[in-house]
Amino acid sequence: MGIRFLKPRKKNTTKVELELPNHLVKLLELYANYCNRSRDEIVEHYLEEILKEDKDFIQWGKNRRHNKLFKKYIEEVSTSNTDNITILKEEKEEDKA
Repeated sequence: MGIRFLKPRKKNTTKVELELPNHLVKLLELYANYCNRSRDEIVEHYLEEILKEDKDFIQWGKNRRHNKLFKKYIEEVSTSNTDNITILKEEKEEDKA
């Protein structure tokens, strides 16, 4: 297997505050530890995966009256490289073997 290079991290970010059930926060922390990533990276990765797969949401956004920004944002999600977490997870599993 060849070397898989990591892509630069995104720099254009906005801090948000979320409320999650305690059990999800604990699982998020454990998963972030397992993947050797931050909680922010985990949430970003899976939110992007969900948004680019939700065809109803994409269609809804495209049908909105002012959809130029939506199209821009959904294009960023569709072209983003979010496989870094998967790569690290696979590397960890290979190390165990």
